Order: sequence, then C-alpha cells, then structure tokens
Amino acid sequence: MELIFALSIFVILGGFAALYWLHSRKDQIQQRAREAITTARETLSLAGFPFSVDGYIGNYRITERLNDGGLSYLYKVEDRHSIPHVLKVLKPEHYQDTEFLHRFRRETEILKTLNHPQIVRFESSGEEMWNGIPIPYFVREYVRGISLAAHLEEQKKLPLETTLNYAASLCQALDYAHLLDIVHRNVKPQNVLIGPQGNVKLINFSVARDMSGDAVTQAGTPIGTLMYMAPEQIKGESVGPFTDVYAVGVLLYQLATGDYPFPKEKPYQLASMILQVVPADPSFRNADITPDVSKVIVRAMEKRPQDRYPNMPAFISDLNACLDRMHLEQKHQEKSS
Repeated sequence: MELIFALSIFVILGGFAALYWLHSRKDQIQQRAREAITTARETLSLAGFPFSVDGYIGNYRITERLNDGGLSYLYKVEDRHSIPHVLKVLKPEHYQDTEFLHRFRRETEILKTLNHPQIVRFESSGEEMWNGIPIPYFVREYVRGISLAAHLEEQKKLPLETTLNYAASLCQALDYAHLLDIVHRNVKPQNVLIGPQGNVKLINFSVARDMSGDAVTQAGTPIGTLMYMAPEQIKGESVGPFTDVYAVGVLLYQLATGDYPFPKEKPYQLASMILQVVPADPSFRNADITPDVSKVIVRAMEKRPQDRYPNMPAFISDLNACLDRMHLEQKHQEKSS
C-alpha cells in the first residue's frame, strides 16, 4: 500500500510539474503555434507563385529567400555566371493595391536613375504572370556584409572614428540623391549595408520622395520608420534634404552612444517626444564623445529644419573636420609616447 501511495504521489507531482512547465512556456508555445499557422497560410497563398527557391525568373535562379522587406519579399538569386544578386518583389496580398504597386514601380524607376558607389546598384527589372496578374520585380546588386542594425546588435556601439566614417559615406550617398531631387525618408540601420571593406551601401527607396514632381508616396502622409522620423514627417509637413539630415543625426547618436535618443515608448508617446523633448547630450551617454562630435550630432537633430545643416555637404564638412582633429590628436599621442 505504501508503495502504491508513493507512486500515486509521484504521478500527481509529475503532473503538476508538467502543468507548471507548460504554463511557464505558454507564450513561447503560443508564438510557435502562430508562426506555424502563418507559415501554413503563406504556403497555401503562394501556391503556384513563380518566385520560389530553385525556380527561375528570366536569367536568374532563386537560391534562397532573405529577410522579408516589409511589403516585399527579398530573394538571393544567381545569374548564369553564378554571380549573386538580390531580387525584390511585392508580396501577393498587395497586388490589388494601386498605391503599393505605384510605389514599387516608382522605386524601380528611382533606382534606375541612381549611380553612386554608396548606393546599391540597380541591375534589371521585369514582370512575371501569376493567376493572370503581372507581378513586377527588380534585381539589384548583392552586397556581401551586414546591415548597421546587425552591427549594433553585435557591438551595441561602434568606435567613434568608424561611426564618423560611416556617417560621412552615408551623407555622400544622400547628397547625390538630393542633387537628383530624391529624398530617401527612411534612413535607418536596417537600410544601410556595410561591406567587407567597410564600404557603405544605402538601400530601400520604397518610400522615397521625388521632389521634381511625381512622388512614391503622397505629400502630407507621415510615412517612414517612426524612430527615425523627423518632426516635420510626423506632422505631415513638407520634407526635403533636411529630413534625411535629421535621420542621419539619429543614426549617428545611436552608433556613437549605443542608445536610441528617446525611450522606446508606445508610438504616440514616442512621436510626442520626437516633437517636443530634447534628448540627452550624446557625451552624457558616452564619455569618449568629444564636444565637437557632440555638437555635430545635436545640430543634425534639431527640431526645426532651419536649425539643422542646410545640406549634406555642410554636414560632411563638419564630420570630416571632426575626423581630422581626431587624427591629429592621435599623431600627437603617438609622438609623445
């Protein structure tokens, strides 16, 4: 009887332990279930979809699907010479939306006009039929390397000299686009790629604004990524090169300090802080940041466009001046040691 009683207690305790284990991992189990359902639905919705791994689109063979690009799928493809490229195609659920289609086609046209070493290179474009619908796509340069977002995940913050060099290269790319009346409007770590030699590549012009006339998105529409939106974007006001200046300032702050300038609150709270709150001086969060560098970051992030750098060349000039002073100090230290 004692043995049976002991076994009964053991089974009961084991049941409680199992229930506790399941309860403690409830969120994880639910998340995996949602992911499985999403994957199953996606597989059904993409039945017959021409853009699939090991399939061919024109002269390109699809080798793998990369991270989703928001409204689009990104695929790594190879041409007949086994040279890698990236293919971008709008997700099927957006094919009936004329605004998204127009935005995608305009991004393709914008990329065709851009030819700069710090901007990802356009390769080709075309259409594939699926269920009687023409599906537009374009192929761009494949960059071996990682995004600034991945850099931040690995290192939290970057060395100050590296940060300034990245920012100067990014400003050069944006200055070129601005000369062609293109405002990016979505500068953020995920849209800046870093190659093996430290070369910068700006990508994703899906929400860019063509100031010469036609727009990828309508003026007055607050669109972009809230964390990097300038105050005028949030308010739906006119944008310009000064809007990209602000976003680079936020990026500089984040790369140099390892922290985002504002607490990551709910969207409406974050929007309010971007409009009204002056972030802490960068040097308060990283003592290695010199006063001249801090001054550059603060000016780029001013609330009013007229208080920021008037254009990218002025921004680049101050960044290079900071780098020159840094190099000069390094030489003095080497001589004195």
